[in-house]
Amino acid sequence: MSDYLLAVAVHIETSNTRSVNDSDIAIQSQPLRPIGLVSAAILVLLWFGVPTYARLMSGPELSSTEFLICVLQDFAALAEIFLLSMLVKTTLPSNKWLYAGFCTLFFLGLLYLLVDFYLLDRLGIRMQIGHLLFLQDPGPFLSSAASMQPGLGLLLLGLGGLAAFMLYRQPESLNLLFEKRYVSGIAVLIILAALIAGPTLRQQIHIESANVIIKQQIDLLASPSKLASLAAKPLSETPAFDTDFVRSPLSSEVSTFIDQDYPLLRDTNGFSGSKKFSIDVSDDEKPHLIFLFLESYRAKDVGVLGGNFPASPEFDRLSKDGILFSNFYATGVQTTRAVVSSLYGIMPRFSKAAVQSDQPDIKLQGLPEIMHDRGYTNAFFHNGSLAFEKKQAFFSNHQYDKIFGEKDIALATPDAKQSSSWGLHDEYLMDFTLDWLEKHDPKGPAFVTMFTVSNHHPWHIPTWHTPPSFDVDEPTEYANYLRSFNYSDHALGQFIDGLRASGLAKKSIIFILADTATPMGEHNDNHMLIKYLYEENLRIPLLIIADGRTQADVVASLSSQVDLLPTVMDILGIEDRQHSIGQSLVRQQPSRSVYFNNPFHLGYYGLREDNLKFLYSVQNNQQQIFDLAKDPTESNNIVQDHPEFAKRSLEAIANMAGLHDYLYGEQRFTKP
Repeated sequence: MSDYLLAVAVHIETSNTRSVNDSDIAIQSQPLRPIGLVSAAILVLLWFGVPTYARLMSGPELSSTEFLICVLQDFAALAEIFLLSMLVKTTLPSNKWLYAGFCTLFFLGLLYLLVDFYLLDRLGIRMQIGHLLFLQDPGPFLSSAASMQPGLGLLLLGLGGLAAFMLYRQPESLNLLFEKRYVSGIAVLIILAALIAGPTLRQQIHIESANVIIKQQIDLLASPSKLASLAAKPLSETPAFDTDFVRSPLSSEVSTFIDQDYPLLRDTNGFSGSKKFSIDVSDDEKPHLIFLFLESYRAKDVGVLGGNFPASPEFDRLSKDGILFSNFYATGVQTTRAVVSSLYGIMPRFSKAAVQSDQPDIKLQGLPEIMHDRGYTNAFFHNGSLAFEKKQAFFSNHQYDKIFGEKDIALATPDAKQSSSWGLHDEYLMDFTLDWLEKHDPKGPAFVTMFTVSNHHPWHIPTWHTPPSFDVDEPTEYANYLRSFNYSDHALGQFIDGLRASGLAKKSIIFILADTATPMGEHNDNHMLIKYLYEENLRIPLLIIADGRTQADVVASLSSQVDLLPTVMDILGIEDRQHSIGQSLVRQQPSRSVYFNNPFHLGYYGLREDNLKFLYSVQNNQQQIFDLAKDPTESNNIVQDHPEFAKRSLEAIANMAGLHDYLYGEQRFTKP
């Protein structure tokens, strides 16, 4: 019986082997079908045509040599897909895996190129691996994407997907592609492309319109920048920074540093020195503290800060009753980066993934913890998604007792209207927050953190709001932005008037500022915040309103979001542990620097000291210096005229970068 079963098993195995081999032979012997060749031709045409069109029509001007290098990079990227497909074949038993792997990789590569073309053509930026993080919650981007008319791109993507599927269904066509003579030719092509395109591995001739797949490989292989060589050491070694450069400017703060392994952590026991302004708070009083962040509300369009258009009548009106800061800066180029700087007094991490979304449970000691320990109820309000960039996770991990998003506001206000896919109109946020604060007031003090969303691309305003006319061409993005800006300003006035009508304004100290600014084509027709670090990317308003507690004033000294934490501590007379790099804005300070960074595009660090502003782009090792008093539009790079300032600035930002790399990497902001 066992001999019989063995014979049957051998017969089945032999039949299966013969069947597989016969199948492969049959596939190889089938005549080529036109549909397979057409599919391959469509994919190749899209592969080379899309980036070529983007370089000629949307990207920066290229010399003939640079253009040739870019085309060779396209060949090299395609050749990599062939070789990766062959690698699949060596690890899996059937040719079907080779066909599926090749068609899938081809389509994914084409998808990456198409998205890169779309971003370059519409926004002037390049596709980056880090952008894929936003796929975790793509919903908020839908309105912005739709406003940029992606129809052609989606059509091409659909055509490419169909062609890839049809090519997979025509294995005889793929057999032709993977014949030994073609594979050998591909290997030769890779060597040729590497020899000719190889110079792009040197940063000094980094080509902006390089094939996006090859470009990111080049970036990974590129030699360290000058900044990196100044700042970067393994975290296990002595940190590459000098703590004195951070500690010495904190002259007005009476503090004791605790542990050299936690370089910024200290016990702050008060502040000294003459005051620029006063806000009266009695020793036993606990006023409500309100941080109101207006989305993309840049200083350039605020009337009292030099704006050319009547876009901010409410802010201008309110500034007559508060402390206005005329040289206030954001530290970064995203809302998430404003969160860590404004609440915790530290620089945003120099990485494409923000701390809020990447390390939502990171241990920090800042305003949320300090206020919570003093009996405040911490409440976060936002008229957008709480899932986006893990707001719910971050704020719940950082001592916020109440967290409200657009779903909560919509539930309380059933007729609330969407501003866009980013969230509800700002006025609903203002009404909801005001209602909550009125109900909470008898229970004790609150630390309220609010982030608006209406003034976000694609700049939609409600139909019932009528903005003033602006002397700007109607169809332009800037005109839409000014109208949206004006609507957010209107909602701001509504909120403050509501606080005053309810009597809560006299019980509160209110900080009004922006999360970031936003460019409107001032440099190289750029409208993307994640590109550059010019004034239109960074300079924002700050207004402190404390009805009945202070006199109106304008403070012109340099300041940034990292200064908010020590400022609150000084105003309220708080002594506690903290780790900010900022200074109290209440006190007179000697000349200082404010820092900012942007990890996107070419990667930027910068600082401003007095009227001089220094910028450094990491990927192309470029330095810029502007005298903002003489050149407010940042048109004339005078780096050659200030070699000592350039050297000192580069060392300072390297120190700041090294310090924060260590603190974030080792989680050494505060002790567990």
